[in-house]
Amino acid sequence: MLIDTKRTVLRTQVRRMLTLFGLIIAACLIIYFMPTRMKILGLGRVQIVVVMVVLYLVSSIIESRLELNYIYFRSDARSIVLRYFSMSIFNKQKNSIEIAADAFRGYEIQESFWGRKKKLVLFEQIKDKVAKYHPVSLSGLNKRELGQLLHTLDSLK
Repeated sequence: MLIDTKRTVLRTQVRRMLTLFGLIIAACLIIYFMPTRMKILGLGRVQIVVVMVVLYLVSSIIESRLELNYIYFRSDARSIVLRYFSMSIFNKQKNSIEIAADAFRGYEIQESFWGRKKKLVLFEQIKDKVAKYHPVSLSGLNKRELGQLLHTLDSLK
């Protein structure tokens, strides 16, 4: 079983770039071409630009709170491989979890942010103890990919 979210990452990065580019273009057009005395919804041109920037920042903060990750998941009869890195601008650390299939001891899903943020915690048998891996955000997966991942992990228990 293989899950690779390259397309989701690419789509998200293009959307971010186009949104920022659109914001800059719209702000420039409003500042330079909107008449000074003209009001839209009672707001002048500077106030409209400020509202647009605030809305952009709020949406960026919400997206960053979701902790979107690039996910590469592969499983076969011998091992489970989960590679991931954050799509955040500030964190580019790449991480990898590799577990032998016979050492896999289960998983746990943690939900927060009104069910929009899902994190996967994997467990591995190491000698006589069960190790718990750092939670991996699955918010970047669509429902089909998440279902496939959970189904595969359930079959490996």
